[in-house]
Amino acid sequence: MVKEFLDSVATVMKTCNALPEKRAAYEAKKVKPKEEPDYKHWLKCRRSACRLCKLTEEYRIAAKAIAEATDRFLEIIEGLNPIEAFVLIERYGLLKTWDEIADEINYSRAQVFRIHNRAVQWIEERNTNEELKPVKIEAFINNDVAACPIGLHETDQLTDKMR
Repeated sequence: MVKEFLDSVATVMKTCNALPEKRAAYEAKKVKPKEEPDYKHWLKCRRSACRLCKLTEEYRIAAKAIAEATDRFLEIIEGLNPIEAFVLIERYGLLKTWDEIADEINYSRAQVFRIHNRAVQWIEERNTNEELKPVKIEAFINNDVAACPIGLHETDQLTDKMR
């Protein structure tokens, strides 16, 4: 149960770290308005803006998920000795590899694994299953999200039907 929770924290962190790259990709595809646009160009501009609108919503959701994951993670590691807490924060919060962690604290990789396993065992002994439920980004998606502020999502659905 602890491992699932820690992996879910890492997944939330990875998702959040990927958002800037996604935004850059959307920005690169962004269509600039022409002086006298035709209908197809108009739709491309709207779709381009819609992608950015959706990405903004993803950022909002990710921010909520990361806040929840961070709060629960810090509560759970409270009471660990500093080196155990450091290993868990580096591995699941900062997404570092085992070798990077070992190099940073001048321990062998095997020692880092032992420290990690000791910390996980300590957490399992002191926390209930309720506290260790995995954090899922999907849980933060509000199904009652307001419509796209520029009314674009409907346009995409319309054009998909027209094809």
